Order: sequence, then structure tokens, then C-alpha cells
Amino acid sequence: MDLTFKNLSHIIRLSEYEFQTIIKHFGSLLNQIPFELYLFGSRTDITKKGGDIDLMIILFTEYDYLWFLDQKIFLISHIKGLLDDQKIDLLVTTPDKIKNDPFIATLNQKILLSKNTRS
Repeated sequence: MDLTFKNLSHIIRLSEYEFQTIIKHFGSLLNQIPFELYLFGSRTDITKKGGDIDLMIILFTEYDYLWFLDQKIFLISHIKGLLDDQKIDLLVTTPDKIKNDPFIATLNQKILLSKNTRS
């Protein structure tokens, strides 16, 4: 599936500006790092209203994971500023951590917003 706003707009509750802002800033920070970025929570249910933006990023090495933890606050603060201080929650994980995290196991609906396969 092509990960464009046009193709995802019928299954996510983000404006095109919110979508493009999130994708652009994650992509620019992580342009050389493989990752997958997912939307989960109430914004994946088009019948609901409001709610914060819940994101999960999967990084594929422990090095990238630790590096990104240091960048997380700056990235989210910057994006929040561009989105009129919209509340954003970001879960940072790796495939190994997913296996041992009961919260992630309960995520029944998550939608891939972006990925980078470069390394």
C-alpha cells in the first residue's frame, strides 16, 4: 500500500497537515535509519472525536533505539509546536522489546504511516 494521505485518510483521523508534518519531521530526522512509524489509539477510529495523537516508532537496532530516545523530546516538542500544541504520545520500541511488552501486545489496531528501509 502506498503510504500517502490520500490512501490513508479514510482510516485515520489526522488532517492532511498533521499527517504531512509528522511524516516530514520523522523522515528528516531518521533519513538514514530504518524505522516504521504507526498511528494507534483513538485516531485510528474514524467514528470517534478528539483525542491525542498516539504514535509508535519501531527502530531495528539497539543503537538506533538509544540514539532516538535522546532525540525524542526535541522532535515531539517541535511537531507539537507546529500542530498548535496538539498532545502527542510517542512509544519508542524495537522488535525485541515488542515481544516482551504486554501493552504493545494489546494494540489491536495500528496503522503504518511511514517507513524507511534504508540502512
